[in-house]
Amino acid sequence: MFKSKIVFFISFFIFCNSLYAQEETLISFKIEDQYEKEYTENSWQDSVLVVFGSDKEGAKYNKVWAKALYENYKKEALKIPIAYVGIADLSSVPFFLKTTVRKFFLKENANGIMMDWEGIFPDAYNFKEDHCNILLFDYNRNMIYKTAVTQLEDKKVAEIMHLFKTIKSTKNNLKIQNK
Repeated sequence: MFKSKIVFFISFFIFCNSLYAQEETLISFKIEDQYEKEYTENSWQDSVLVVFGSDKEGAKYNKVWAKALYENYKKEALKIPIAYVGIADLSSVPFFLKTTVRKFFLKENANGIMMDWEGIFPDAYNFKEDHCNILLFDYNRNMIYKTAVTQLEDKKVAEIMHLFKTIKSTKNNLKIQNK
């Protein structure tokens, strides 16, 4: 009886952990932007990858954070190649509105934004709703930083800039930092 309880609790613990598991590397994917250009995990070779992902409510924070990180990157005169990638979580959009939503993105966003109709990224990386979810991947596509943000926070900008500098000086794999 005691042995069966232990087996049950271990099985339950493993099951619960799998519910909250997240990827620690860049997932394999094939997603189009609003211009129907296809992107995969290999689209940004030899670049550090910064992903800004959100649902509709979190989208208002993406540009603020992307601009802050880019301006600080320029100010620091870092010479590492960085790709800034936007991902729209559109998994809640009904199929019959896809064309309308794509047209909206064409009007509102000059930059290509990957349109994640299936929620691949939010599911893989446990995106927080109503937030800008920032993922940072090193050259080897290991996730080294993850955060969910709203208003601009100087401390988090500084953390990300420090990681950029660390990547520049070492190009080694770094451990994931969840903030």
